[in-house]
Amino acid sequence: MFNRNIFQEIDLDKDYRSIIEGKTIAIVGPASYLEKSKLGNEIDSHDLVIRINRGCELIGKYSEDIGVKTDVLYSCLIEKPENAGKIDIDALKEDYGIKYLCTTPPPQQDGTSLVTDIHPMIDRDKFNKISKSIPTRIVDHIFWSSIAREIKSTPTTGYVAIFDQMRFNPASISVYGYSFYLTGILKGYKDGIVGTTESELCEKSFKSQRHNQENMWLYAKKQLLKNPNVNLDLNLYNILSMKTFDKNNDIISGII
Repeated sequence: MFNRNIFQEIDLDKDYRSIIEGKTIAIVGPASYLEKSKLGNEIDSHDLVIRINRGCELIGKYSEDIGVKTDVLYSCLIEKPENAGKIDIDALKEDYGIKYLCTTPPPQQDGTSLVTDIHPMIDRDKFNKISKSIPTRIVDHIFWSSIAREIKSTPTTGYVAIFDQMRFNPASISVYGYSFYLTGILKGYKDGIVGTTESELCEKSFKSQRHNQENMWLYAKKQLLKNPNVNLDLNLYNILSMKTFDKNNDIISGII
């Protein structure tokens, strides 16, 4: 049983609770260290597999490492290569078999949000079409803001997805492929970006103040590292066990 006292429960989506409650959950990020990990079967053995933004696009190339199932997708739905990429509704439903799609509310400059609504950069007509084809929800802005205040910045879609699950009482949560940009990302996750490379984009993300990676790492250390209901892949466990947020740490050198 998760202790959800730190997460104020307001207007929780009952339909989504019925999907998550009592299930074993795998959440899969795009960290480069998953390549050649052979964790695909382990990931797919969970009741539900959650992927982030363009994570589904990596399945064909990395199925042995990241699995093939996608039950829930957390997507910012901003159709830029560096964000959610091109949203193909038929592919989401038919090719990837997504049963539920979660998106995030619009953040203010300090990362908090004032309304449970879609981001203004999302095509509202397309969002409505998605909602008619796939059950869709927006992460509650009050909960989102509680995370933003903890990390003093805007949480990423993939980051808030981890803590969002805790509100719905899963049996367990297993987290794979998160590195807070201390390492790179799986090749192809940002396919199509113009004027920069994936490596350069990773470095920019690592230094971002809008999404403060060190603050997210610190909060994750506190909430995930010793949580008996949360399982971390070995590399992520080692990353969260570091005493300082440092790319030059021997642990990071060993992962890369």
